[in-house]
Amino acid sequence: DSFHRWWDDLSDVRLDADVVDQLVDGVTHQASPEGATHDSVAVHATESQQRDELIVAMLRATRGLRGSDSD
Repeated sequence: DSFHRWWDDLSDVRLDADVVDQLVDGVTHQASPEGATHDSVAVHATESQQRDELIVAMLRATRGLRGSDSD
């Protein structure tokens, strides 16, 4: 039940057995050679790079608020 505490601020969200099965199937498919196509890997890499760039930009923009002088 400790996992469900993470969801408490999202109202009454619960992962029932059917949803868990769907998640497992989807992740298993993406991890398989036929699921991880060149296009999906490239899209993931691009999204990861964009995410990382946004994180760095936010950290730099809020550096003064955090009281840190380092990057």
